[in-house]
Amino acid sequence: MKRVLLCLLASLLPTAALAQSYECTRTQMARGGWVSNTFIFLLQNNGNQAQMIDAYINDVHGKPIAVDVKKVSGNRYRMKWTVRNVKVRNDGTGILSHTFIYNDAKKTFKISGRLHGFDNVISGGGTCKRR
Repeated sequence: MKRVLLCLLASLLPTAALAQSYECTRTQMARGGWVSNTFIFLLQNNGNQAQMIDAYINDVHGKPIAVDVKKVSGNRYRMKWTVRNVKVRNDGTGILSHTFIYNDAKKTFKISGRLHGFDNVISGGGTCKRR
């Protein structure tokens, strides 16, 4: 999975001039699940635009998606996205929303989320490195 994500990211790099790419690895997760092991994102246009891919985005879209991004302080960015048609059961799909807070000074992230219609506690965190 990690290799697929890296290949997809590499395909974007020529068109993402002046972008900074990051690879993040989850090191902690709440019991509710629904947090990918790896996240790869691009910050573009001085942090005013971003693209993200994780396991759930890859399963549904097969490529990175544009996400809402906001610089919330000098070193922190908040990214939000929603993925529809995520497999939740053998015969069904659902909607998964995530909020990802990246701290550029510490190279860490925290993530929280919601699997619409379920009461899972979705959260986690980890470390990131610049690619």
